[in-house]
Amino acid sequence: MKKIILITLCLIMCLSCFAGCGEKEDKADNVLRICNCEDYIDPDLIDQFKNDFKQKNGYDIEIEYSTFGTPENLYNDIKITPDRYDLICPSDYMIEKMAKEGMLQKISFASDGNYKQNVSKYIDKTFLGITWQNGAGETESLADYAGCYMWGTLGLTYNADKVSHQDMQSWTSLWNSQYKNKSTIKDSIRDSYFMGIAYANKTELDKLANDFSLDKNLEKYQTELNRIFNDTSEENVDRVEQGLKDLKGNIYGFEVDSGKNDIASGKITINFAWSGDAVYAMDEAETQGVELYYSVPTEGSNVWFDGWCVPKTSKKADLAVQFIEFLSSPDIAVKNMEYIGYTSGTAGEAVFNNAIDWYGATTLVESELTPDEYSALTEEDLEYYLLVGDKVYEYAYVDGESVITGNETDGYTAKIKAYNEETEQIEEQDLEVFAVDLTYFFGEGENGEKAIIYTDTVGRQFSAQYPTEDIISRCVVMRCYEEDANGRITLMWERVKGFTFSTGMLIALAVIFLLIIAGVIVLKNRATIFNSYNLNPKDNRRRKKYKVLKIEEIK
Repeated sequence: MKKIILITLCLIMCLSCFAGCGEKEDKADNVLRICNCEDYIDPDLIDQFKNDFKQKNGYDIEIEYSTFGTPENLYNDIKITPDRYDLICPSDYMIEKMAKEGMLQKISFASDGNYKQNVSKYIDKTFLGITWQNGAGETESLADYAGCYMWGTLGLTYNADKVSHQDMQSWTSLWNSQYKNKSTIKDSIRDSYFMGIAYANKTELDKLANDFSLDKNLEKYQTELNRIFNDTSEENVDRVEQGLKDLKGNIYGFEVDSGKNDIASGKITINFAWSGDAVYAMDEAETQGVELYYSVPTEGSNVWFDGWCVPKTSKKADLAVQFIEFLSSPDIAVKNMEYIGYTSGTAGEAVFNNAIDWYGATTLVESELTPDEYSALTEEDLEYYLLVGDKVYEYAYVDGESVITGNETDGYTAKIKAYNEETEQIEEQDLEVFAVDLTYFFGEGENGEKAIIYTDTVGRQFSAQYPTEDIISRCVVMRCYEEDANGRITLMWERVKGFTFSTGMLIALAVIFLLIIAGVIVLKNRATIFNSYNLNPKDNRRRKKYKVLKIEEIK
């Protein structure tokens, strides 16, 4: 039996090498090979980039677009075939790992280009702050090797009709027997290990939150959070393992991508989620009349970043950077966010206006349009206006001038004008709003104006896409683990999941793998062109679309 397994493995290695050889043929200078996560870009933007490129340069560019399942899949793919891609989009910890192993080349952006001009100050500072020592003892950072694409947090998506808002402010709710078989967690070693750390170290984390806060000693607080959440010691791994084993009996199951649909459909009531998937789930649930919410538990959580990088072997760095610059235009970033539901690292006025457009509380003001001009409006423009009798009104956003009473914690009361369907009249009403300060992300205006959005709903899509500064203060980046730590955590996860493989299962898997490799050999000359690649595009999920009035210019 051992001989059979050995022969099978040798065949796999040989076929893998043969299949890889077919990928080493030279590519034309006008082909950019991109590998990204699945469903992680608006397909129309690929064509738009190609058209823009031709207008600027006078010749066509082709895009070979592939996708990967996990950053680990991407890493292994590049290890086997180093020269396969020109541009890739791994997560923060994987960027660090690949950079340390010499798999990436440094990239730079022009000071007057889209990326440098529009990247959020928060993102830029964070990327510069994620550092390590290279083999020569020099300090390097994430900013040396990547341009931020999307970012977000880890938290809990939940149905407030079936669970308590208060309970969802803590990771321990997943262990609560009251919610047995009502939740799912990620079938992901790193993400679930991170959550397990919060559970195993709750006492220490609660004490930290009491001792430090945003207005006390934020730097020390975050230093301690980083120490705890990136602790891979044997003692900590053992405590996390016990916690996750206890949790296993209380959850509905493990998932990677199905959780957002399961909670949207009502199959479960709590989902351990990435913020972008939380937005997707909330949008989907709304179509069925269900309101879902999203929380980042108070013990602390992960803030993650996905970034564009250029593999070491690529000779298309200049072309790859042009693609990143294209995606970093605020207008393009808005289109992309509309499609995928995640939050771009690009700030800029258009992105800030878009956040107001989607989430700002609205009031009605009299318009200068006449009824005849109203009748001539396009269907899209009609969303911004309302005809009542012989008067035309337009939607505007609540600003500081509308706020009359209240406070930052409990919310404010704003005087607005709204349409009463029963009386068919415009009436003055009181509306509870929250002033959400996003200056940390968007920066101040030219005259020092704060980037404040007045919204009537918190804890939902808006909060998932744009967490407040106090929430971000309790989130840390997962760092790249050393090999011994990776091995320790991997074995822990296998024990939690209860993985066992018989000899028969190993042979069956080997046969399946052989068939896959054979398929690769047959198809090796067929380029994975984006236009023919099935990405299962989602429907656009447009949120509030009203005209922006009296907004501050935020750069």
